[in-house]
Amino acid sequence: MKNRLKLIGLFIFSIFSVEAKEFRIMTLTDTNGIRNLEFMNQGKIQKLTLTKNYITNRFTVPMSNVIYFYEEYPPMGTKVMPEPTLTIKFPKNNNNIIVLIESSEDLKTPLKYEFIEDNPKNFPESTVIIYNKMNKPVISKLDDTKIKISPNQRKSVKLSNKEDDSAPFNGKVVFAAPKDGGIDFFYSTYWYVPKSQKLFCVITEDKRNNTHELSKISVD
Repeated sequence: MKNRLKLIGLFIFSIFSVEAKEFRIMTLTDTNGIRNLEFMNQGKIQKLTLTKNYITNRFTVPMSNVIYFYEEYPPMGTKVMPEPTLTIKFPKNNNNIIVLIESSEDLKTPLKYEFIEDNPKNFPESTVIIYNKMNKPVISKLDDTKIKISPNQRKSVKLSNKEDDSAPFNGKVVFAAPKDGGIDFFYSTYWYVPKSQKLFCVITEDKRNNTHELSKISVD
């Protein structure tokens, strides 16, 4: 009898574990003036602030795999809910998720999103994901590694120490993009990246000032 109860307990625990995946939100661009979002999570209203080039704390994905976000959540007991500011439909798997949020040109849906699965296979430690949000290619040099990132594409790069693979990445990093018929080396610095750290880089263009910008976000 005890063994049977133990098996039932393990089965229930396994079901709960499968559903208990988490998500974080990373804001990549300005958000059409939307600063805060509220949503129902685990029986209470949760709040988060959309800050450009920042990743939030973790939240639990509900069993329905859908969350409705509002700038101000409707009062409890509202019979007819208004249209949400943002609806996120999560994939039906057990992977933790990073939700990439950015502004949309459609005023009816001012925010759009996409996913990165936050697991050791898709986003391992000592990795940088570079997201080129421009309509032009970007060339980067991470120590001795040269990479080309096509327009509006992202690329994952494993960081390593050429002298000691078990040591943190410590090298010069350069990014360049075409500009006015020439090349703009718009980012040049040294990175020190511990083995346990992950990075996400967003590359954007300020057309008004004719400049390129790289924002680096630490993902621990």
